[in-house]
Amino acid sequence: MQQANQTQSIAIFIQEGGEEEVVKLTLEGFKDVVLCLTVQQARAIASHLIQCAHRIEVKYSLKKAKIKATQSAVERTGMPPITLALQKA
Repeated sequence: MQQANQTQSIAIFIQEGGEEEVVKLTLEGFKDVVLCLTVQQARAIASHLIQCAHRIEVKYSLKKAKIKATQSAVERTGMPPITLALQKA
């Protein structure tokens, strides 16, 4: 199955009126998809999104640091490598 790279837009707005204000999320490209969230639900989603983004950033940063750390000191200093040969007695 082929997946298309499409950018989906999310609209966020506050619906006033009634007893309680709600946060509405609409997803562009999906007909009749609207999420009406209470303040608590909106905060929970926002917190979860922030946590997920943070995990991705940390994972990327750790990968980058690991790659950098695995480079030998010789490569970092630009000195020619020294190889050791094991001899059989």
